Amino acid sequence: MKIALSVGVLFGSLALVSAGTTNIYVEDWGTTVGGSSVNGNGNLNTVGWTGVAVSQTAGPYLGIYQATGASDPASGAALPANTVYFTTLSPTQTTPGMIYTTDTAGPGTGGDSSFVDVNPAKYTNLMLSVEVRGAATDTNYFAIQQGGTWYVSTTQLPGSGNLGYPQFTNDSVPYTNLASAWKTLTINATDVTIGSTPAGNLSGNITGIGIVELPTSGGFNYNQLAISAFAPSTNVVIGATITAPAISQTVYAGGGASFLIQAAGTPPLTYIWQANGVTLHDGAKYTGTTNNVLTVLNATSDDAGAIYSVTVTNSGGGQSESGIGLTVNPLPSGDLYAESFPYVGPNGNLPITGVGWQGIFQGSTGIYQSGTGVGNVFSYSGVATTNLYYTTVTNDTGASGVPFTAIDPTSVPHVTLQADITPGNAGGTSPAGNVIAYWAVQMSDGNWYVSAQAIPVQTITQGNFQLYQLGFSPAASSWNTLTLGANTTTIGAHPAGPLTGSIIGAGIVIAHQGLNGGGDFNFNNFAITENAVTIQPVDLSAGYPLNQTVYTGGGASFGQNPAGQSPFTYGWTLNGAPLVNGARVFGATTPTVTIANLKPSDSGSIVAFASNSVSFDESDNYVGTSLSVVDRPAGTIYAETFPFVGPASGNYPLSSVGWVEAVNNSPNALFQNIGGDGAVFAYLGVPGTTVYYTTVASDTNQAGLAFPYIDAAAYSDLAFSVDVAPSFQAANVTAYWAVQMDNSNWYVSSAALPTPTSDTSTYSTYTAAFSPAASNWKNLTVTSAGGLIGAPASSALRGSITGAGLVFVTVGSGGNMNFDNFIITGSGVGGLTVGPMSNGNVTFYWAGNPAVNLQSASSLTTPISWQDVPNTAGAYSITVPASGQKFYRIVQHP
Repeated sequence: MKIALSVGVLFGSLALVSAGTTNIYVEDWGTTVGGSSVNGNGNLNTVGWTGVAVSQTAGPYLGIYQATGASDPASGAALPANTVYFTTLSPTQTTPGMIYTTDTAGPGTGGDSSFVDVNPAKYTNLMLSVEVRGAATDTNYFAIQQGGTWYVSTTQLPGSGNLGYPQFTNDSVPYTNLASAWKTLTINATDVTIGSTPAGNLSGNITGIGIVELPTSGGFNYNQLAISAFAPSTNVVIGATITAPAISQTVYAGGGASFLIQAAGTPPLTYIWQANGVTLHDGAKYTGTTNNVLTVLNATSDDAGAIYSVTVTNSGGGQSESGIGLTVNPLPSGDLYAESFPYVGPNGNLPITGVGWQGIFQGSTGIYQSGTGVGNVFSYSGVATTNLYYTTVTNDTGASGVPFTAIDPTSVPHVTLQADITPGNAGGTSPAGNVIAYWAVQMSDGNWYVSAQAIPVQTITQGNFQLYQLGFSPAASSWNTLTLGANTTTIGAHPAGPLTGSIIGAGIVIAHQGLNGGGDFNFNNFAITENAVTIQPVDLSAGYPLNQTVYTGGGASFGQNPAGQSPFTYGWTLNGAPLVNGARVFGATTPTVTIANLKPSDSGSIVAFASNSVSFDESDNYVGTSLSVVDRPAGTIYAETFPFVGPASGNYPLSSVGWVEAVNNSPNALFQNIGGDGAVFAYLGVPGTTVYYTTVASDTNQAGLAFPYIDAAAYSDLAFSVDVAPSFQAANVTAYWAVQMDNSNWYVSSAALPTPTSDTSTYSTYTAAFSPAASNWKNLTVTSAGGLIGAPASSALRGSITGAGLVFVTVGSGGNMNFDNFIITGSGVGGLTVGPMSNGNVTFYWAGNPAVNLQSASSLTTPISWQDVPNTAGAYSITVPASGQKFYRIVQHP
């Protein structure tokens, strides 16, 4: 074992150690003697430390990053440039994790010295210290290896939470060998096990040191760590300072308000709160007058007139803060309960328990600051879970906002639940329905219930809170049962009978579906009022349709998403004429309208309108939306540009443009590229084979050209092209062409598209001539969850191409390719395909072209009298009676 050097030649002074102490061991996480530091995120192994966690890729996250500008709030001293992070343990880590080093670990390559044995008998006042910052609810403890056994301290690191970067708190725990101060510790491969109190006092050399973290949802950052001992000199007291001041608050009359500060300095610290210079004392009006959180209860206008201040002192001096304000507003008329979720400070998300609310959740949650003293609640999860945020008559007693009291629905004219809600980020809306919110109530029998209908949160209003309301009805059909678990809740069926008794609790259920990386909802201003539901007027300012351009003969779809109180009535006009469902128009009374078989004369203005019971709104009040119909380029047989029909409410399913996604658990791949232009996000996070494709059955003119029957033998120069941008971990993804023949077998190209292996957001066009030779194709089995590539084709491909697309083979940790503008070209008229006979009729199919139409003749006797079949120019199919003798052909006019 390595033995410690004598005290006189050990490391010099350290910012986290007070004068009069000597450092025995110091870890600066990679700071070298020359002052250089780790570049980018680094591995703990580089400094001779080890991290114990379930998964460092899915969380917890463990490593070293550069922390330039970090400081010690007590002394103001700058801290080293590198910091260890061990964060976001829950829900992946359900058992304690640990970081540690030992006397056999060595110095690593980061430039720090290796751990050397410490004999506690040689020192007095041995101290374990570390600079740390983290969340208030998280817990961590020092650990040591002594006498060949690991132990974890029973003293939690005292000041680890609620400091905003770049400030770190100096946490120190005195060493003692008393058995009562420790528990045994077993280090496993992915976690640690905390055991019982050791049978006897600790003895022997300290041969290792570490920190144990319990599996909470946050975690910690650590700066320099040290083992130090008191040397015979005068200990310097660091004077008390306020490191995070209080924030002025606004409260309703009758409610409570809290002011929170953070202070540093040598303990003990003394707090004195005053109002207008008069010292306050705990009682019916105030609590916390001698600590860092002051609460004013049952606030009145007199409290608002006071100027609040706080002074923090210790034996080394003190600091004061004054001018802390409190605004007291009257409770809105009819409100039975109101909570505005104030942000009392300091910087960093706050637990909702501080305002008398509770949470049953997985993922991340809390109150974040959205203004001076103003906070919002956020609920985020990357996995599927059902979270509940609630208060009750026992939780909210008025420390913040109005206390919750039992509400008898029969004693008031109405009971209306209301809150302001908005999606928190794109993940909350991609795909739509990734996050869903419901109302919740607890009745006086103790049972919880959740509204049967979801709150109709407008997913296009990110960053803009909107008011949502529910008129309480006791009917069983209006509610489902809600079972509260340890960290999630379960929505059940309708209750057996109507809800009875008083409402003794209320809140919001947020159901996360765990799709596309997860997402979050934010909410604020939760209230229960005896006023009737306020009908919100319809508003199309953010939910208007987007411009579309389509080739002649194709189709176009337009979408709207109004805000306001549903239900809505929808309508559309084209060039001022109302659209009515019929041969070419679908969805004229829905949020999405489709117009098929478009002609250049259809070009013009599209207007969406919506109404509810109190108002009417039109999209052209905010933006003009246009439809442009242009002739397709010569030789174009099929083209899909993947338009984004709007509005921007998250990714759309490919079915909206007639395509299919054969990929497991990754729906809604059509994303907005710019304006009305979209592209496809082809992603898989695990090894597998995915297929994105269209067929004559799926693409029937809803957006762009319908997919035609393509007689492969009728074109000598048939070719496929697509624009591709390998945007993420491109080396893990390979793309191939895919075709379906005669509505039956699928084939995948033997040769891959020559896409780059380096990531790029720039699209490049890839073109391949269609060759039916068997050597160019392999069999492909397409399922709803992906594809299976089989043996080479046994013979050349024959018949009509009835489907086409792309196959992506993903390896390793997954990756993504974006693609756009899938086009099939070929010169000439093309072939005519005869479909099956049904009910005495037969359908002919061909590759539609504005210059191509169908002709018929009753006889092939010379001279043949060919006649144009009406309404077939630019079309791609027609159904005719099978009776009588008729001959058909397709021709291209000059």
